[in-house]
Amino acid sequence: HLDSLFYFYGGGSAGGGGTFPGFGYGVPILVGLIVSVLAAGLSLSRISRAPRPTNPALKAADDALRRLTCATVLAISSFAAALSLAIILLMAGYAFWDVARVGLDLNGNPVPVTGTAEMLAVLSRAGIGAGVGCGVLAIFFLVRAVSSATQRPFKFDTIGGAS
Repeated sequence: HLDSLFYFYGGGSAGGGGTFPGFGYGVPILVGLIVSVLAAGLSLSRISRAPRPTNPALKAADDALRRLTCATVLAISSFAAALSLAIILLMAGYAFWDVARVGLDLNGNPVPVTGTAEMLAVLSRAGIGAGVGCGVLAIFFLVRAVSSATQRPFKFDTIGGAS
């Protein structure tokens, strides 16, 4: 039963895990992702609706600044989503790993070694691998966001104007 995994340790303590991290984790993560998407959408909307410069010489600089700002907003949003997914996948992978390793189900009965335990071992490796991959992707998006946020969209010449 993959939707309700439970296992026991020696000494009377118990723990559990499953494919769903629970409402205590799931709802805050879902709310956080919804807020992140809404904030990114609002930011991108405000960037696109900002007034354009009236001087035609500044059009290229304005375009570069808008592109760079949009890239920063999208990289930060992607970082938040990838980090959230990495955490959930790692949690699920380690829960499957513990159940496969301990080998006890919800009632403390042994999990059949031939089928279920092997499947849980495969799911644990897949979840941990995907979680690590999402973590690496989150680091990439974080580096991209910092790089975009600190990059100058255009160069200044010695007179002080944009070139």
